[in-house]
Amino acid sequence: MKDFRNLPLTGGLERAMQHLALRQRVIAENVANASTPGYRTRDVASPDFRRMLNQTARAAPTAGLGIQRPQVAGIERPNVGRQGSADKGHIVAAGGSSEVRNDGNDVSIEAQLLQMADTQSQYATVANLYRRSRQIMRIATGQR
Repeated sequence: MKDFRNLPLTGGLERAMQHLALRQRVIAENVANASTPGYRTRDVASPDFRRMLNQTARAAPTAGLGIQRPQVAGIERPNVGRQGSADKGHIVAAGGSSEVRNDGNDVSIEAQLLQMADTQSQYATVANLYRRSRQIMRIATGQR
């Protein structure tokens, strides 16, 4: 089972969990700064899955099966800023907030709590998929 993390499915699931964990941390920072004057809501840029699929298809053609192996780009070191590649875990200004208070803060606690709940749900789903795929690999390799 040493190579379990090198499988496209499990590696992608791990990177998805890293992305969601980073997003949860940024949301928590937004909530913590809800009363900080001038603070602007931030979020983690979502990976561009279409571009990643296209890159993967060009880089690793299949063995004549017509099936492509999707991979999610890793999130190793979050980069803070407004610009950059979304698949590298960039933290960006969320923008789109309709209300900016007089002190320049645009954090909506309600919106952040909804995003937090959504992110927790997504993380639980991905973690369950990861756990199940590990169970399947153990059964398939006779390591129950």
